[in-house]
Amino acid sequence: IEAPAPSRSRPERGMMGARPRRWIVDETYAAYLRQVQEQRAELGESMVALQGALDHPAGLGSTWRGRVRAALTELAHDLRDHVELTESSGGFYDDIRTKAPRLSHQVESQVAEHAALLAEVERLLAERDEGMPDADAVAAHREAATRLLGQLVRHRQDVRGRARALG
Repeated sequence: IEAPAPSRSRPERGMMGARPRRWIVDETYAAYLRQVQEQRAELGESMVALQGALDHPAGLGSTWRGRVRAALTELAHDLRDHVELTESSGGFYDDIRTKAPRLSHQVESQVAEHAALLAEVERLLAERDEGMPDADAVAAHREAATRLLGQLVRHRQDVRGRARALG
């Protein structure tokens, strides 16, 4: 996924030079933002699918493990796409760093979270591939995947707040 070079013109000035809440966005950047929103929706659907898989009784054995594995695989794919799209050169985070340098530290926190989230998804996939020897291991896997979902929810909420801070 390649992000087009974002290009936003200055916001229109209202009375006495005050900035309105909306930017005038060129069509290329608007298309990129739509792509980010669509990808964000896909990631949300993957999160719902993982929650649905985890909600099934682990006593279903291989059926439960297969559903969780499929949902984790899809989540991993969508999370990688999210990271690639938002962290790409000229992407969303570059735009925030340029337009709102005061948020640069928060962007770096988001980038660090991406790395941690990706590492946890990969760990869960590897754990699943290596096998879960007993009910305690299955319970620990379920708990870790549930924690991951909570971290993703918080990450998405933080990103929305930062996007709103841009004005």
